[in-house]
Amino acid sequence: MVFKRITMDSKRMNGQPCIRNLRLTVRRVVEAVALYPDREDLKREYPELEEEDIREALAYAAASLEQKECASTMPSGANQGGNGFSSRESHPHPPPSGRVTF
Repeated sequence: MVFKRITMDSKRMNGQPCIRNLRLTVRRVVEAVALYPDREDLKREYPELEEEDIREALAYAAASLEQKECASTMPSGANQGGNGFSSRESHPHPPPSGRVTF
């Protein structure tokens, strides 16, 4: 799955996934959705957020959890390649476009 609005840059927010190169992490957006169940309150607090940003942040978080669940159900060492790293660790950098894929 390609996330067009989720970006990662090692020089911004310690490389955490962010919304559209803003200094606003996916984690913070997910937390804000929980804190502000009324979207109008959320948009007042974070006016730079667009509805699609919120949808992608939630989808990214869900995909990230799904990926962790799959890895935790594999037999020990099954997710390791010949280099001893998990498949996620062997590709620590985002694609050249700056977009994040799973």
